Amino acid sequence: MRKGKFVFIFIVLIIVALAVFYKFYVNVFTVDNLQSIDILSGENAQPVVFQLNEDETNQLFQSLSSYESIESIPEMDSNFVLTMINRWNLSKKVNVYFFEDGKVAIQEENDKYFYQLTDPLFFHGHPGFDLVYRNAFLPELSLKVEEDNYPVEVISGSWAFKRLNGSWVEQEASVPDVDSNHQIVEITSSSMAFSLNSSKRPDTVYLKIETVDSKEVVFEGPADVDALPLPEMDGSFYYTTQLLWNEGSELYKGELGTQFRINVNRPAEIHFSKTSVVQGDFIEIDMLYAETPDELVMEQNLFENFKWIKSGTSIKGFVPTNYYTAVGKYSFIFTNESKGTSSTTEVEVLPRDYKVQSLTVDPNISASTRNDAAYAEYNQYFVPARNVSNETRYFDTPFVFPTIGRLTTEFGEKRTVNGELTSYRHNGYDIGAPEGADVIATNSGKVVLAMKMIMTGNTIIIDHGGGLFSAYEHLSELLVEEGQMVEQSELIAKVGSTGFSTGPHLHFLISYYDINLEPGFFIYGVNLTKENFKEFIK
Repeated sequence: MRKGKFVFIFIVLIIVALAVFYKFYVNVFTVDNLQSIDILSGENAQPVVFQLNEDETNQLFQSLSSYESIESIPEMDSNFVLTMINRWNLSKKVNVYFFEDGKVAIQEENDKYFYQLTDPLFFHGHPGFDLVYRNAFLPELSLKVEEDNYPVEVISGSWAFKRLNGSWVEQEASVPDVDSNHQIVEITSSSMAFSLNSSKRPDTVYLKIETVDSKEVVFEGPADVDALPLPEMDGSFYYTTQLLWNEGSELYKGELGTQFRINVNRPAEIHFSKTSVVQGDFIEIDMLYAETPDELVMEQNLFENFKWIKSGTSIKGFVPTNYYTAVGKYSFIFTNESKGTSSTTEVEVLPRDYKVQSLTVDPNISASTRNDAAYAEYNQYFVPARNVSNETRYFDTPFVFPTIGRLTTEFGEKRTVNGELTSYRHNGYDIGAPEGADVIATNSGKVVLAMKMIMTGNTIIIDHGGGLFSAYEHLSELLVEEGQMVEQSELIAKVGSTGFSTGPHLHFLISYYDINLEPGFFIYGVNLTKENFKEFIK
């Protein structure tokens, strides 16, 4: 009996010892016996297993042992389940909660209490919790055309985000399986943009557009992610972009290079710079989205010698008016014969009041500068100088006023000379200025005439390209030669009183070939008068 009792007591002691051993040695999780951890987030179906080094293990238990009790969990940003596995494959689960302010709380399995960690450094820096960072991943990019989205090929990229512990995490962009040579987007509208799955918008978008066949670059520079530019003409193009995230945020940075191909096939459109002009003003017409001017047939009765000029991807036409243009309404009819469609734009030419100027000229000057020889010379040199123009414009900026002085004669004025009414209109401006005052080029171009003439005195004509010319007459000194290229505002001559002139002044005109135009519309956007001249010249 005593023996049985002894055996029973011995067994109980063994069980108690095993229980104590299990509780205080086997079923414990310490720096020494931790084997691995599993981390499960709400966004992953399977936990991710991590093997910790010594420093990471120490940091984990340091974080878990620094806590204070809290009654409830505030609104959380995201949560994870941390499972610790010791060397005996026993596990212990801990719910981990991240708050929007970066604080971390835990709740052990089967425990109704929550604890906020006072030292959450492990949880702020371990990659298993990177899903808590909204900035952790490079934004996904697609091309939006009207209501459709198309994938684009990523050809390069990198991304970095900052963890709560201050460390930066760098990663390479994943490259989707899309071939830009085969992924072709058809564009039949004028709307195209990048679509992002994130609020992290790039700080800079740099875009290069080149034709597929000739590799001609038709655009290169900054672009708007919400409105990617389309070429002025239709065709096939490669778009190569570089998107940069590098400003305005201390939490992420990166870059993404893409390339895709588009086929642009939009119906040709016509754009008028204006549809109402006063005599002396001009209209520019752009044919958009056409490869050749032949795509649209134009009928109009305002300007007989109208012609389209194709320069690069641009197709333009110029419609001049002057004092001889009849007042009234004119119709421009455009027909797309291949599609059987047509459109009409109405243009109105408005009247303008022209002054009459009375001049008294020394009869000897008049006789020596206005004679058959003077007219023959004018027709031999001045007239043909404006017959041929460089097809491409030499300028890309507005025109400037050529000298400092006062407006003595307006564009289009009639004149009486020594009491007799002349048959011609004044074809430009007379600008009274001191003898020897500087004369500058109104815009960039090529000097096509620089000589002394009987009627106009020392004379310069500059071809600005695209049919536009400027002329400078009665000069005292010529500072350029025929064939010379000049830049806008370059000194070209000095004011004088040569030729048919009553005193020092510059006669200045702008024309479309031989049709004289009001220079004020090129320089200030309005016609200049003696009354408003001071307002604009200053």
